[in-house]
Amino acid sequence: MIIKKIRNHKTTNTINKLIDYVETKSIIDYAQEKTAKTWYINLPNEKALAINIIKTTQQKNIRSSTSKTYHYIISFREGEKPSDETLKQIEQKISEKLGFSQNHRVLAVHDDTAHYHMHVVINKIHPAKHTNITPFNDFLSMDEIAKQIEKEFKLQIDNRIDKKRRYKNNKAKDFEAHTGFQSLETYIKEKIQPHIQDIINCADKNNWQNLHSLLDKYNIHIQQKTNGLIFQDIQTKIQIKASSISRNFSKSKLEQKLGIFQEKQIQILDKNALNPPHNTLNNVNIQTHQQAQNKALDSLIEIEKNQQSEKKYEKQPIHKNSDILWEKYWQIENKKLEQQTKSLETAKKSYSGETTQIKQLKSQQKEYLKVRGIPYKDRINLNLNIEINAKQAHENAYASYKNNKQQIYKETKKENWLEFLIKEAKTNPRALQLLQSNLKNKHAQSLMNKGQDNKIQAMEFLRQNNQYIGYGKIAKNGEIHYKTSDDGYFKAGKDGIYIIKDTPNARKQALEVAEKSYGKNLKVQGSKEFIQEISKTAQEKNINISDGLGYDR
Repeated sequence: MIIKKIRNHKTTNTINKLIDYVETKSIIDYAQEKTAKTWYINLPNEKALAINIIKTTQQKNIRSSTSKTYHYIISFREGEKPSDETLKQIEQKISEKLGFSQNHRVLAVHDDTAHYHMHVVINKIHPAKHTNITPFNDFLSMDEIAKQIEKEFKLQIDNRIDKKRRYKNNKAKDFEAHTGFQSLETYIKEKIQPHIQDIINCADKNNWQNLHSLLDKYNIHIQQKTNGLIFQDIQTKIQIKASSISRNFSKSKLEQKLGIFQEKQIQILDKNALNPPHNTLNNVNIQTHQQAQNKALDSLIEIEKNQQSEKKYEKQPIHKNSDILWEKYWQIENKKLEQQTKSLETAKKSYSGETTQIKQLKSQQKEYLKVRGIPYKDRINLNLNIEINAKQAHENAYASYKNNKQQIYKETKKENWLEFLIKEAKTNPRALQLLQSNLKNKHAQSLMNKGQDNKIQAMEFLRQNNQYIGYGKIAKNGEIHYKTSDDGYFKAGKDGIYIIKDTPNARKQALEVAEKSYGKNLKVQGSKEFIQEISKTAQEKNINISDGLGYDR
């Protein structure tokens, strides 16, 4: 079991939007079903009334400027589905640990992924005291309570936080997981951290100006922010706390080694070093000037060389050997950008021309009234109608222009690297292999190929015949998910086919996919009951299977 805090997003930054999101989030792509299980804790069961009570409570706290809503997810291992009563007990224990036992809470259960999970939305404002409760060190508290709950309710043991590496930036990990791009944190750790450590440890070099010079080579700047230090990429303006790279890079520890923090000193060259004095003809002075000029030019060349010598941070894919697909990705994205720019310019010209016509028509109508000799008093009401009509025409033109822009942005929406790979994987086996490159086998029940040779032949099959790839939904990790008509669920990964929700149709279709991928000889792993049931289905299809111990069935 994993408990994870969810950051507020602009699409869910109000209590209405957040509750709507957790209650109406639809299932993957198989159907537009809605979550059927929603519980209100310390609130009435009516949604509108519950939201009004939360809003009223939050309005009573006018001092706090931090967020007044807390959102986290309780996620279980694949195939694990606790009862409703167990879910409520688990949530109660977590809320007590975080200090929210008396607060308003909304629980919504989802089964739209392989991992059964529950969203919990909490009003941080206490209903009686009206104080804003902010849990201290909630990241570690959630991990500790998850460990206790796993033992108490006999749940499957999940991965826990490594205490020695708990300072890993979760935001960077999420960025890499959802986009497939290398984060600034990873870039600094891989490329720059060892060199920074060398400067700190070397007695001759340990000063702030040497550190600034090193960072200049990578286009990175270190600066103060509030009470700490941050690294900032000069080109992308992305910032990251220095202490998130290493605890040794916190402001206090760096100042212990390098002294009080100093800003970068900008070198200003003397103009006379590059421009010779006009009132001197002495050979000695000319020689001295020539030396100074050469030194100044060498300094400029060295600065330029340093700025170009090292590789700057760029959002590169974390997948290896993806050059061809990476080039194709950027060709598509650049083409989209060009199309977007041209379409927006065309839409802007059209809108500008339309507004010009409206202004001209308004002027012509007013001039016509003057030419007709209509008295000024009579023209007042007519001119007013002309202004109203022109204003309405302007509003209609702007609304049309706004809709056109939204449509253009929708049609030319930028895709991240993982989204591109998922689309490409439907017809390109190489993209599917990249998605599966970091996939790990952690499942108990699986249909697997027999022997290493067959595994290679299976991958060759995917390269030659992509027929079955289109049957399911491809996930970000390269797994192909299948849902059957009897609510069964299985997925095909790099190392085999895993049945998550065991039903007759799931076993039958999983065997069909396995036969197409790996042939007639298969190895099965799982419980005795699962092996017995899958053996019966295999006999009907004339498929030879063996269990994990190698015994043929």
